[in-house]
Amino acid sequence: MGSSNIDDMLNIIYHVAEVVIRGAIGFDYKSAMSFLPPSIHNIVINLIDTLRPQLIRETPPTLYCGLCGRGPFTRKGLYLHLKRVHIDLVSQLVREELRHRLWASKNYFSSMSGGAEHAH
Repeated sequence: MGSSNIDDMLNIIYHVAEVVIRGAIGFDYKSAMSFLPPSIHNIVINLIDTLRPQLIRETPPTLYCGLCGRGPFTRKGLYLHLKRVHIDLVSQLVREELRHRLWASKNYFSSMSGGAEHAH
């Protein structure tokens, strides 16, 4: 894999992290997803649901950062905090969750085929 492909993948993960933050906060994220390949839209929506509890601690009506405990924040304030302070950590959480899902699906399909490689 060339460095251009790695850079593209890292840019996608970074953008997915931004979309996850928007969605977790409750902001519209669909327009931000237009920059992502359509094939991963459902995965990103699922990531929002999966990572939201780690990113946001909510004690209505106040919001706190689930990563560092700072707050209280307004929705916009928490969005800006997560994006400015924790974007690298959120990107790492996205990478780890995607890696886990790929590993799980690989193992699922391996078990479905009995672990044997098929010759075509």
